[in-house]
Amino acid sequence: MMEKDTMNKAGMRVLIADSSPFIVIMLTTVLEKLGFEVVGTAKEGKEAIDKYMKLKPDVMLVDAELKDLEGIEATRIIETENSSSIVILMVAESSDTPDLIVKAVKAGIKGYLRKPFSAEENEARIGGVLKKS
Repeated sequence: MMEKDTMNKAGMRVLIADSSPFIVIMLTTVLEKLGFEVVGTAKEGKEAIDKYMKLKPDVMLVDAELKDLEGIEATRIIETENSSSIVILMVAESSDTPDLIVKAVKAGIKGYLRKPFSAEENEARIGGVLKKS
């Protein structure tokens, strides 16, 4: 695993949008250990959009399957309002994952994380997206 200061994450603010309290707690713990600041969480798509607009995080992690509004649609709305947004899709691996990722990229997703997560994958994928932006 990379050292904490190899990526300039100090002060990087993250919003997590996932309906699972377990996933939110696990991601918050992992991200804070990696040096990120989790500034908020959301359980539903509309709440994620509202919190994104209010909190203006550096990065948002959004589950593909939020209850009221899918993560991809939430991303499309956020991207329309803020084209410099960095939104990373969290997706469970399945046979339709490649199609979902293509749809997500068209909506403005900058990267994706596969569920279940590993700390190493989180750091590598989020770091890769941040380096591109």
